[in-house]
Amino acid sequence: FSRRTPDKKFNFGYLKVESFAALLTSVVMVIIASALLYYSYLRFLQPRELTYPTVALATLLGAGSIALYRALQMRKISKKYNLLSLRTNAHNSIKDALGSFVALVTVLLATLGFPQMDAVGGMIIAGYILTVAYVSIKEASLVLMDAVQRPELLDEVKNIIAGNYAVDVEEVRLRITGPYLTGTISIAADGNLTLNQVGELKEKIKQDLMNQLSGLGDLSIVVHPRNSSKEAEL
Repeated sequence: FSRRTPDKKFNFGYLKVESFAALLTSVVMVIIASALLYYSYLRFLQPRELTYPTVALATLLGAGSIALYRALQMRKISKKYNLLSLRTNAHNSIKDALGSFVALVTVLLATLGFPQMDAVGGMIIAGYILTVAYVSIKEASLVLMDAVQRPELLDEVKNIIAGNYAVDVEEVRLRITGPYLTGTISIAADGNLTLNQVGELKEKIKQDLMNQLSGLGDLSIVVHPRNSSKEAEL
C-alpha cells in the first residue's frame, strides 16, 4: 500500500502509512501485554496445576525455534529495505522467541513443584512485549513527526555539496518517509548561471548524494543567486 503512487489527495504519496501501521501494531501490543500481565497476576494469586506439561514443553520449544528463525530473516530484510514496520515485527518476533524459551523454563519449573512459576513467566513475557511496544511507538512517532534521527547526515550532505561544487549550502532539511530519506536543500549559486546550467547542477548534486549516501529518496533542491534574497525554485 505504501508504494502506491501520489494522487490528488495524497500529493506526497503513501510512504508514511508504513510508519502508521507500525504505530498501530505497537498500540495493540500494549493492550495485549496489559491483559497478559493482569491475568498472570491473577494466576499468581491462585496457581493451578498444569495439564499436559509435556505437550506444552514441546510446543514452546518448537514455537521458540520458529520465532527466532523468523526474527532473523525479517531483521535481515528490514535492514536491506529500511522498513520500520518489518523491523518492528522482527523485534516482536525476537521477543516471541525469548518469551517461548522463558515460558519453557517456567513451565518446566512449574512441573517440578513450583506452580506459581507459570504466572511469573507470563509476567516476564508481558514485560518483553511492553518494551518492544515502547521502542516501536517511539520510533514510529519520531518518523511521523518528521524528526531527523541521524543529525550527522545534515553535515554530511553539506560537506559533499560544498566540497564538490562552487555553491553555498544555506539549509538542509531531511525527514524519513517510509524507507527513504527525503527533504529540501537550499543553495546559493552564481547568479550568471543559465537555466540549463542550474538544471545540470541540480542533477549532478542529486546524483552525487545518492551515490555516497544510501536510502535517499526524492530531494528538492532550491537554487537562488548569491547575495540575493529572491529565491527561485527550479
